[in-house]
Amino acid sequence: MDEISVFQNSAFSQRRRPQILAAFTASIGIFTHGIVSSWSSTAVPSLLLDKHFENTTIEEQSWIISLAPFAAFMSAPLAGMSVDCCGRKQTMIIQALFLIIGLFLTSFAVSVEMIYAGRFVAGVAMGAAVFAPVVYVSDISERDIRGTLNSCAQIMPAVGTLFSFVLGSLLDWRWQTFYSAIPPLLYLILLMIVPESPRFLLEHNKIDDAFDSLCWLRGTSSSDDVREELSLIQTSLIKPKKPESCIQKLASRNAFKPLVISISLMIFQQCIGYPSIIYFSVTIFQAGGTLIDPHLSSVIIGILLVFIVGTSSFFVDSIGRRPLLINSGICSTFPLFVLGLYFYLKPIDSAKLESLEWIPLTMVLFFVATYASGWINVPWLVMTEILPNNVVGMVYIFLFLKK
Repeated sequence: MDEISVFQNSAFSQRRRPQILAAFTASIGIFTHGIVSSWSSTAVPSLLLDKHFENTTIEEQSWIISLAPFAAFMSAPLAGMSVDCCGRKQTMIIQALFLIIGLFLTSFAVSVEMIYAGRFVAGVAMGAAVFAPVVYVSDISERDIRGTLNSCAQIMPAVGTLFSFVLGSLLDWRWQTFYSAIPPLLYLILLMIVPESPRFLLEHNKIDDAFDSLCWLRGTSSSDDVREELSLIQTSLIKPKKPESCIQKLASRNAFKPLVISISLMIFQQCIGYPSIIYFSVTIFQAGGTLIDPHLSSVIIGILLVFIVGTSSFFVDSIGRRPLLINSGICSTFPLFVLGLYFYLKPIDSAKLESLEWIPLTMVLFFVATYASGWINVPWLVMTEILPNNVVGMVYIFLFLKK
């Protein structure tokens, strides 16, 4: 009896390997978001040591840092439309190509304008990274492991940030950018293997292709094994007879209040200041005069970020969303206050602060730990829980634009 049970469990796990591979492939796309967004933290200080770019002005540095999120702002709604029109897989392939082109443009840049172009192109991919892979993972995963696969996907931006910090601590900005193109290349290769989302194929009446896709994902060669699941997907795609406009959907009684709550959460999420800490971590440590190498300090932050984001999902349900957000927000204010006070007093009397050079790293670590424990992922989780299904996609894109 035990041998039969072991055999069944083994066959069951083997059957799930294709969808795990597909989810892992999509997660690489989310991983690249962390690479592109945190690139400037280590690359810009290294760029200023390059003889070709040592005279880069503050204004040019600001453009280098901000062009990627600006491009993501423009591409996010296009990615949302592309997911529905062209497909999840095709959108991710386009994302991978933009990433590779953008990173190679930056790596081989001979002028600031080439870096601008590379950052903009990579930023377009960054906008797609927060939507297409997430939708794909939700589409292809079975219900009982969907939460686990989505949780693994949520940690990937933090892992991408750590990857970028490690490369930046070991290499100059050109080689850091060059090696950052390896994950997108792997992403592109794996996308040639995995199938399109069966949900998307059914939406476009490609029933045979949907059967083939779901058979591949469920590790079976028989369409009979997936017929019931495909029928459930088709049922969920039935649209109401009188379609509502976007304004009508958002203004409806069951959507308006959750929308206001979601927008408020996202405003607080950004106003706390986490992006600025990540974008300028090395610069902050250089200006603060830490006892440890600034690049090593950034790597330590990346490790802590991955650990906190990875473990926070285990106590979200036990502690609760609201207490977690309240405690995370309150605790995040203290390290920011101390860090601000330190930099305010440093120009006034730097000699007295020499014995306090441990403050920048300690306070940034404290801030990242408290912020990541609640405000990185919980607002998105709350949003998906309180919003009606028919408006989640629209609100997701809107809130990313605001972000």
